[in-house]
Amino acid sequence: MAVLQLLSNWLDGFANYLVRRAAIMSLHELDDRALRDIGLHRTQIDAAVRGFIRLPRPNPDGMTTSPGGVGASISSWRQA
Repeated sequence: MAVLQLLSNWLDGFANYLVRRAAIMSLHELDDRALRDIGLHRTQIDAAVRGFIRLPRPNPDGMTTSPGGVGASISSWRQA
């Protein structure tokens, strides 16, 4: 049973790695203007995908909160 749990954990970790890698590659394909529109600099892509950077979240009126305000990381968007 422990072997199955170990295998399951490894597969989950590998699947998460593949999702993060795909997100990083997709963000690197964006131009600087598109990245700026979502509040991200090219050097922040890896950290944002891993959830270390909080991105601005749109308010109901279509405006975004400041980067220091309430936000959602890319990893939480990925889980939605």
